[in-house]
Amino acid sequence: MRLLIAVPLAAYVDLIASIESQEVRTNRLACLAYALGRIISLIMHRIFLIAMLMTAFVLPFAENGPQSARVVAIKKHPQGRIAHWEGRTPVFDGNPVYDITLHWNNKKYMVRYESLTGYYPKAWDIGSEIRVKRERGQFLLYRGDEAVPAREISSHDCVQALSPEGPASVTPQVPCD
Repeated sequence: MRLLIAVPLAAYVDLIASIESQEVRTNRLACLAYALGRIISLIMHRIFLIAMLMTAFVLPFAENGPQSARVVAIKKHPQGRIAHWEGRTPVFDGNPVYDITLHWNNKKYMVRYESLTGYYPKAWDIGSEIRVKRERGQFLLYRGDEAVPAREISSHDCVQALSPEGPASVTPQVPCD
């Protein structure tokens, strides 16, 4: 705050001196009020400028609503996820899951859509534009007004079909192809 006030004060000391030299010595209080008004005006302009710059940088990251994403690829796992292992053989849960690759905000994201019945919306076919909203490790995929959660995954979110994991996984996985 000292920097904002120090620069204008030096400039306004010269202003006060010039005003005094112009025969306004009789009313020093008016000179002081004028100088302080100018200083406050300059500070307010700086605050306004800083607020505008902050708005320009924060606004693009503000949470809007659902945005558009393109479905790039779909990989169906009809047998579902690995529920447990019997020796070296995986036992699946039987609930189909779909790994969907989305192109959103100039990046590709993989999400896992889980379906207890095997239903996959036609509106989400490859090449389709769908509305999505990203929040905390998942995307909400919109089907009309209904938001369907789909967890973000990576290409490493799978296990080799013939080798059970050492420690138990927090989330059930699918076999790698």
